[in-house]
Amino acid sequence: MNHFSVSSLKTFARCPREFHYRYDLGLESLEKGLDLEFGLFTHFYLQTRFAGFDFKDSIGAAQVNTPLSDYWLAIAKVVLEEYENLQDIGAHYQPEVVEGSFELTIGKYRYKGTIDLLANRGGEYVLVDHKTTKSKDLSAFMDYRTFDPQLQLYAYACEHFFKKPVRKMYYNVIRRPLLKQKNIEHFPQFLERIRDNIQSGGYFAEIPVETNDLLQYQAICDLNEYADMIEMGHRPRNAASCRSFGRACDFVPVCSGEVENPELASDLYQVRVRK
Repeated sequence: MNHFSVSSLKTFARCPREFHYRYDLGLESLEKGLDLEFGLFTHFYLQTRFAGFDFKDSIGAAQVNTPLSDYWLAIAKVVLEEYENLQDIGAHYQPEVVEGSFELTIGKYRYKGTIDLLANRGGEYVLVDHKTTKSKDLSAFMDYRTFDPQLQLYAYACEHFFKKPVRKMYYNVIRRPLLKQKNIEHFPQFLERIRDNIQSGGYFAEIPVETNDLLQYQAICDLNEYADMIEMGHRPRNAASCRSFGRACDFVPVCSGEVENPELASDLYQVRVRK
């Protein structure tokens, strides 16, 4: 029986050619980029925080996992301090499962994934998926939420693997500041300007995502279809996905012809260590 991670199938749905480079060939970009680094840092902070550690220890753990420069570490601290000021983490969610991994056999395939947070809120289970963005317009998540098979399968896993059925799901969105330090501005003043800008709003959002048995069934059918196409070797390029959520695909240089053979482009890509 073939195993598929939900993330790999989501990549295939976005662009089969990207799936080929990332999973068939096992390549990953050497350059993570600030958006990805900030996202990984924030995600690990939230993971540690919801696991019961305090703010200082969670920041320290995130810095060990995904080191940021002193400049961006200071900015990240301001963002996450304001996030906590606006949302009492302990009171808002009572965590039941943090970074919970699962494997489920559905039909002829076995799927695996990791949920960010399964929590109890007001006596009911809710599923939370952490997201980061640099876009001031969070409507992209509103448009995308109905067509996210990954989150629908996660909801299915909550009931059938973790035995905690959910009917409410949310994207927990945190935005990275785009403000630039002025030439005449001392760094502490710059950080206070960022804090004031965050307090004006538009940096955090809890976006509801609908789920029910029909949506979960449709998502499973989609994932099964993606898995079938992978088995048949289909790897066409989807040019519409070269940019998503403001970020270019790592393999644009290959698809655009700038790089002829990504396996030989050791200055851009490396073979990912499979866990």
